Amino acid sequence: MNMGGITLKSQEEVWDLIQNNYESDSLVYKKMPYDDEENLFIDVLAMVNSPYLGAKYIAVGIEEKSPVEKDILGISPDQEQICSSYKQMIEQYITPHVDIEYSKVQYNDKLIAVLKILNNANALYTMRSAYKRLNSNSLFVRKGTVNIRVSFTEIQELLQLKQENVSSSQTVTPIFEKVQLKVNVWKEEIGEILARTLIRHSDIDESVYLSTFINSKQISIMETSEKEPIFVLLGDAGDGKSTFLKQIYIDTFENGLKIIPFYVSLNTYAGEDIKVFVEKGNTYLPEIQAENFLFLFDEFDQVTNKDQLSRKLLQFMAHYKGAKFCIASRSNNYSHNFSNATLLQLSPLRARDIEKYAEKKLGNRSKLFLANIVERHYMDFVKNPFNLKHLINYFISNSQLPESRSLIIEDVIRGSITTELSRCEADLSYRGTYNIDGIYRHLQKLSLVMELLQQNYISSSLLQQIIPNKEERYLIKQLSIIRKNFLKSEENFQFIHNNYNEHLCADVLKNIELSKLVTLFSIDELEEENINPSWANVIAFLHNLRLSPDLNDYLLGKRQILPTFAG
Repeated sequence: MNMGGITLKSQEEVWDLIQNNYESDSLVYKKMPYDDEENLFIDVLAMVNSPYLGAKYIAVGIEEKSPVEKDILGISPDQEQICSSYKQMIEQYITPHVDIEYSKVQYNDKLIAVLKILNNANALYTMRSAYKRLNSNSLFVRKGTVNIRVSFTEIQELLQLKQENVSSSQTVTPIFEKVQLKVNVWKEEIGEILARTLIRHSDIDESVYLSTFINSKQISIMETSEKEPIFVLLGDAGDGKSTFLKQIYIDTFENGLKIIPFYVSLNTYAGEDIKVFVEKGNTYLPEIQAENFLFLFDEFDQVTNKDQLSRKLLQFMAHYKGAKFCIASRSNNYSHNFSNATLLQLSPLRARDIEKYAEKKLGNRSKLFLANIVERHYMDFVKNPFNLKHLINYFISNSQLPESRSLIIEDVIRGSITTELSRCEADLSYRGTYNIDGIYRHLQKLSLVMELLQQNYISSSLLQQIIPNKEERYLIKQLSIIRKNFLKSEENFQFIHNNYNEHLCADVLKNIELSKLVTLFSIDELEEENINPSWANVIAFLHNLRLSPDLNDYLLGKRQILPTFAG
């Protein structure tokens, strides 16, 4: 990704060049200084004669091993002295004059030298005087990562092209160049992307569990952006929001939609001006053609001061009227910060999506994994990407899936608590105060209340009554197995899959006397005791968690059939 429009006036900008950019017609990486200055001149001539109008860079001390991997090797002080002489040599041997900026920085305790080449739009560049095999007839142009020797006629055609486009392309071309390079890197990094679709929250049927999306209309991202300028993509931890935004980025650029996407991760945002922050990870933002811009702001939930960020984003949106904006956030951390935005949710994974992801992660072993899913009735469970990833990790470690979901669910719940406690441990108010078992017991209480109320969510006000401690309540809201539900008038919270609250409830009840369990599960109105179907899944988990066989004997006597996932 090249860096058109940026000057090397700060160490942070050089770091961005190193971290986020890969070799192209405007960027060359060298693991050490040139062993022959002839190759330096060839690189410079090829870059300044290329059609690209933005700045060009040569970074010494870096080896690019592949389009997505590079080693930061660094150079010695003596080698840096050699690099510092390049500017004078270029000015001496290449004509017309080439503006050069030289910079040296420390990056991860390694010394890096960077040459920035400027102002090469309106000239044909060649050798001022002969140097070894090079002379005034030595003409080169860089295409991608390759220097090509060209004829005088070919170079004149390139020069004419640059001169014809200089007024408009100096603004737009650097952006497209950078987008293309980012697209190439992401396609290599994440491979084939699952074809996820979107559902409007207003279209989701409130009468069913959110993850099923029954009676919901699936829509495309482009359909949404054409009709609505601001939309918020909500989802759970591990739901694939970031990957989906990258999919949008790639699709809008490659499908000839004439839209310029800007991907912005907010996880390092610290209150600065939004335009300045966007330019750090992309390129400069021109003040024209805003109607062609699509801004993709990721990880809104990672920012502490969301009210401040929301205000600044709204100001930014007002400035770039006509542009489209998408803000991605975990549902738990979003509180209608953008009142005029459309709320969207990623659809559950389809069977083919699950197959593709398993093939990518497991290779030839994916067939056995998929057979395990079908045989042990996990298909509805793995429609959630978070659950699918955990099952694949379990399969990698154990070569098969457990017959009972309880083993998986217990592990995921405690893992989610551990992760959140680790994230919060830097805060003095959390340190040493809470533990996994304590938070687990709170989740058990919540699940029991939900089952007793026969609903799969709990209101914010009821949550406060059950867990009065503010810090504990906040931590529970952040767990990856908990999601915020926007379908009711009041904020509500629920587990990302009903199996989590059903397992937790069964864990609470596993040691209760059989007579009390029968009273709890039975339908009072019937003359003969009968099991209420709404408790069937909890009973299925009890089948695995309860040590005494009395419940199983009772169910056999009543000829009650457990759900198939009970094992």
